[in-house]
Amino acid sequence: GSTMEGRKDAYRKLMHNKRKVPVLISEIGLNMYFPIMSTTDTKQMIWISYEDVWMIKPLTNKSTRVCFISGCEADIPVARRNVKSQMDKCRIYHNYFMENE
Repeated sequence: GSTMEGRKDAYRKLMHNKRKVPVLISEIGLNMYFPIMSTTDTKQMIWISYEDVWMIKPLTNKSTRVCFISGCEADIPVARRNVKSQMDKCRIYHNYFMENE
């Protein structure tokens, strides 16, 4: 088994990035979740499943609508660029595993 801290440490070591790191849930399907806000304050913690995101739309300068493949939507209080940056981290991590398989 793995711990969440172990998964975060693996990402940090492989990707040389230490802030708001995505967490690989399963190596088989390369399922990943990425944090949007605080990863320490449970009242502000938001994690999103990378594979389930269909589209992200800016609502204002400081809020974004995340549209999921299921048809659900969630409005989150962060700029679109922050969400896109987190999704880019997941894409790069995913590609790392595909290239080093």
